[in-house]
Amino acid sequence: MTVSQRNQRQLIIQFSLVLFVIFSLIGLTWANYRFVQSDTGMNEFTPRWAATRWFLMKGMSPYSQQTTTDIQTLVYGESNAEREGGRFLFPFFSVFIYAPFALIGDPNIARAIWMTVLEVSAIGVTALCIIVNRWKPSRWLFALVLLFPLFWYFSVRAILDGNIIVLCALSVAFVFLGIRTNHDNFAGIMLALSMVYYQVLFPFLITVLIWAASNRRWSLFWSTIIGLFFISIAPILFLPDWIMQFLRQVINSGDFGMTPGAVITYWLPGVGKQTAWLLTFSMAAMMIWEIATMLEKDFRRLLWVGCLAINAAFLIGLPFYIEYYVLLLPVIILVLAVWDERWGLIGRILVVLSIVLLVFGVWLAAINAGQKRISPEVDPLLVFFTPAFLLFGLYWIKWRAIRKPLVIKDDLLID
Repeated sequence: MTVSQRNQRQLIIQFSLVLFVIFSLIGLTWANYRFVQSDTGMNEFTPRWAATRWFLMKGMSPYSQQTTTDIQTLVYGESNAEREGGRFLFPFFSVFIYAPFALIGDPNIARAIWMTVLEVSAIGVTALCIIVNRWKPSRWLFALVLLFPLFWYFSVRAILDGNIIVLCALSVAFVFLGIRTNHDNFAGIMLALSMVYYQVLFPFLITVLIWAASNRRWSLFWSTIIGLFFISIAPILFLPDWIMQFLRQVINSGDFGMTPGAVITYWLPGVGKQTAWLLTFSMAAMMIWEIATMLEKDFRRLLWVGCLAINAAFLIGLPFYIEYYVLLLPVIILVLAVWDERWGLIGRILVVLSIVLLVFGVWLAAINAGQKRISPEVDPLLVFFTPAFLLFGLYWIKWRAIRKPLVIKDDLLID
């Protein structure tokens, strides 16, 4: 085969691959559209789409009562407009994330495209985290891990609900990738943008900033601070008192999510509060210790402690919803990567068993909760199993994860 024939063959393959991807996305979007046509209840996307569209097209504040009423009417109809839900509870800068979709007049089409973006983003999270960990799994294992988020209960629930938390998980993956590749300004911007869900990612933010300061990575530190300042101040040009409106909206809604303490108290009212405080203090002490030992250490230590901070957010007492667990994807990939690379066949068996457990085990727990008419946010198996499993996994792999990998040079093993 000549060079020109080889090049022509490569072009045909690349063109075929592009066509396959395009038609796959179109088919996926069509399937999503058929789903949203039958799912007419309140979801995470429609209120954000409507609030953003109302602001762009009518100049109405996303936080106004009229906007909330219009959203409730849109979702429930005129006769049920007084039902709960529909409040815009995000910082104002999130409007710019929803803006491209708010320009689409049909909410079903907009939501279908949004779901496609979330599905691609969920796969992107795992792909980026594989790169961050410099993991080189076999082809079948790579395919299994890459497709894992499309079958995991928490990510499936977040995607079907249209929850922007999937994009926050993607931002976290970009933060790790940016730091690993020394693109600190990019990482800082991604870290600032991930604060759409500040209440659950705050420990991660603090961890990265402390590490950046201790290692004199000032580009990362100041790009994050400036990014946070910009996304807080720039919206004042469009809505001068957005911060006060936002705070008032959150307080009036009374919608702060669930906490581990509330779950424990729900099932063990006699000792729930005391157990919750013990859990909070234990997790806080653990994080303080690990952050202290992380100072002036390399990226491997930040990756491990950063993943620990994300995982600890679901145990330390911060409010959350069950969809937020999609943020644990980088933690899962770290644990699986170390198992595969450091324990050979046993590690691969652990990877497969973990994926099976996280997929089928969590789905069975969710089905069981549904049959018992228990909200996922208060089901102890759904709330505690995954972060507890990952906490165990993180400490199992800690020594291997934070050490430099051994390489072979001149028949000698060196660090």
